[in-house]
Amino acid sequence: MKYKTKRKVEANKDRSGWIRGLVVLYLVLLPFVASLGGFDQFRLPKTVFSVWAILAIVVATMAVGRSWPRFGWLSWEALVIAGLAYVGLHTLISASPSQSWTAFQCVFLFAAFLFCLLPVASPAFQRVAWLSIAGAMGVNAALTVLQFHGLVAEIKNSAGEVISGRMNPAGLIGEVNSGGFLFGLVSLILIYFLVMGKRRVKILAGFLMAMNLGGLAYSRTLTAVAALLICGLIWLAFHHWWAIRREHRFPRSLVYLWIALIAVGGVGLAVGARSGIVSRVRGVIRLAERGEWSVATAGRQPVYLLTWRMIEEEPWLGRGLDTFGQDFFYFRAGTGAGQRVRLLEQPGAFREVHNDYLQVWEELGLPGVILLLALFGIPILRSVQHQRRESSPTSFNWNGLLTIAIVYVMINCLAFFPLRLALTVPYLLLIVAGLRRYEWGDAAIAEAGADRAVSRWGLVASGLAGIFILVVAIQGTLAWSANKSLGVAVFLVQRASSGQFSPQQSRTFADDALARLKQAEDSASWIPELYSLEGTAFMQLGRYDEAAGKYQQAARLIPSSEVLTNLATAYMAERKFDRAEETIRLALNYDPQYSKARDALHFLKDQQSK
Repeated sequence: MKYKTKRKVEANKDRSGWIRGLVVLYLVLLPFVASLGGFDQFRLPKTVFSVWAILAIVVATMAVGRSWPRFGWLSWEALVIAGLAYVGLHTLISASPSQSWTAFQCVFLFAAFLFCLLPVASPAFQRVAWLSIAGAMGVNAALTVLQFHGLVAEIKNSAGEVISGRMNPAGLIGEVNSGGFLFGLVSLILIYFLVMGKRRVKILAGFLMAMNLGGLAYSRTLTAVAALLICGLIWLAFHHWWAIRREHRFPRSLVYLWIALIAVGGVGLAVGARSGIVSRVRGVIRLAERGEWSVATAGRQPVYLLTWRMIEEEPWLGRGLDTFGQDFFYFRAGTGAGQRVRLLEQPGAFREVHNDYLQVWEELGLPGVILLLALFGIPILRSVQHQRRESSPTSFNWNGLLTIAIVYVMINCLAFFPLRLALTVPYLLLIVAGLRRYEWGDAAIAEAGADRAVSRWGLVASGLAGIFILVVAIQGTLAWSANKSLGVAVFLVQRASSGQFSPQQSRTFADDALARLKQAEDSASWIPELYSLEGTAFMQLGRYDEAAGKYQQAARLIPSSEVLTNLATAYMAERKFDRAEETIRLALNYDPQYSKARDALHFLKDQQSK
């Protein structure tokens, strides 16, 4: 009987290689997924790719029949399930359930990915995975440097113009903040290989770290830089404590470590000066000394203040998952408290707080933010407890760095939104799965693999999750197809309004754009940007009533000063001056400095005086 059980465990362990292979492939390819001809070139393609990749991982889990160790009602895994249930229930009762539902799909998706990761995230697998991820991020780091200097022309905007300079995406990642976050995260975890790896691994890790640190410097993401420095100091303190406690003397290796740190620091300062991050830090310090916190924080500080006032109105249950963008606009534009705070001028509106704790509190209420802190804090506390008793240097260094990596994520959540992007969340889940696997131990994993009763429940859960994810994947694929049509429509609308063509040619461009937008709307009517584009195309064709209707739909989904000014222009074309003035006033209430709205108001006054 023992022999049969052993053979079953070994067979199960071998088949799990398919799951591990799919996970590594997914995490390595994810940063490179882009749709350069689409409207949303980076976020949507990565989200759709994530859905299909996680569906494949869930199916592989079903095929292998992997099971999880039994966990109690007060375990961290039970807390994850409770959090998922809370978000689902909150979505059903929120003020905007249809909009919150889309966000809940992402939450469910990554919860399924986490539970597929838990049984297979062994330390050996994690090390291979992170070295592979570091290589992929290193390529993106090299692209970041080339893009910064204008040497790569692949990344273009919807008009075909090459994007360069500070607004450049980090490689093919698509967002400079996401790029900086991942460059810093990978650099932090590579410390393990520099300290514990064999000579060849150390050389490889050093090369990859240099590339990722260069990408971080050229992305000039101050939040990620500050988080990496803080976490590096934490690791340094624990590493010294471990070395002194273990050898009872000041080890020679620490001397070599400090020599390496001094060398790395010198090179880092040189690269920082070349990339402009040093001058950017000095500029932020000067602005802070003058009390110009809004500019110093890139507009974040007033958004934090307004969000806190929104929280004070609904502190217990929040306003609904992923509803912050709409709520923030109307709180800012429609309340006295909102209008007293000055925001940085921008044509759109703030869709994110740039602070995940505040945004989760505003959307999911106090229980939501407590759940978030518990999901972060429990793995850290349990890991620290285990680390105090750990005797293996390999386990101590590896799991210690994973623990510090969660601290890195928590710091970034203060001025970024890494929990709200499909690009960043999978890597966080890989870290958490590694820590939970460490707490479980290999014996519990092997026992679960041999327990077919538990495995049946796992298959049922995986099957239900797979069906749900398949539906989401089909919806996402339709959205990706619509995104390509949107990209072409943007180009056509811009040509129609450029003034370079005859009226007949401009009408032809606008008609073609409308046909593509109609096709996109039939496939994915939940994409808000297509309604704004349809409104612009109708304006170019002189169909003002239809344009106003489309702008109204866009304003309901993505309110901003830009969309409302366009809506007011359509009203003026219909000579509905009262509605036009009301709409422009709302746009100016959000951003009193928005020049297009102010120009539209002056034009309206001229029309009314005639």
